[in-house]
Amino acid sequence: MFSFWESSHSQMLFSHEEVVASNPKDRDAGLTPEEIRRIKEYHVQYLTQLGRSAKVRQRVVATAVVYFRRFYLRNSFVEYDPRLTAPACLYLASKVEESTVHARHVAQAIRRCRKETLFWFEVKDLLETEMVLLEDMAFSLAIFHPYRPLSQLLEDAGFSEFLRDAWSLVNDSYSSEVILVHFPHVIAVAAVHLTGVMQGKKAEAEAWLETLRIDRAAVTLVTEALLAVCHSDTERMSTVECIQLLEQVHAGSAHSRRRQPSQPPPTDEQGTEGGGG
Repeated sequence: MFSFWESSHSQMLFSHEEVVASNPKDRDAGLTPEEIRRIKEYHVQYLTQLGRSAKVRQRVVATAVVYFRRFYLRNSFVEYDPRLTAPACLYLASKVEESTVHARHVAQAIRRCRKETLFWFEVKDLLETEMVLLEDMAFSLAIFHPYRPLSQLLEDAGFSEFLRDAWSLVNDSYSSEVILVHFPHVIAVAAVHLTGVMQGKKAEAEAWLETLRIDRAAVTLVTEALLAVCHSDTERMSTVECIQLLEQVHAGSAHSRRRQPSQPPPTDEQGTEGGGG
């Protein structure tokens, strides 16, 4: 098993400035930066729901989220419909993480999670979009997550009581762009340190942090991002709002390559759980 530093992932991190400057076509199409952020967050939650429905491991969902966020740093909702990109990311991630789910089962999971036919796509759509993803990422698919360094850090420090809260904070990191900007071990360190502070063990957490050779400024930036996610009072985007914004963008843009969703009659396998948003 090669290390993070030997992987393509270590060469595919982005700067904060690149993140801020992303999605210019979507902004030109009338979306605000906040709407763009919330559309991305909506689809991160959608990926989590699809993962549960398809019964894949958490790591598969995490990898799919990285693929999705990475793709939309260089591409736009105007050109590529996120309602199709998200499940295609899950399908690709399941193969990369050796937990393969057949495209047909992903298509069925879509119908179980969303009753709105504007989310429904066929197997051929997933396969074609998978190729778009592969080409966009230049087949650099290895993703290293903060979970493994987190477990090692907690074991080495003897902070077993931090496990649940620190793990939850790492989960929260996928609700922001820090996973595209910072090294996985920096995110893990920030989660451990912040957990110590939140559990009233700031002195112990600070003393532990002092023993590490790590970029303290980067840890601070990740901590601020995690706190922003934890304290966010922004209401999650509903499915109806998401559809309205995306349809508005595609209708008003000459760049749209939006693929028409399939609209077969529902079958017994195509339940409607989670369709509300």
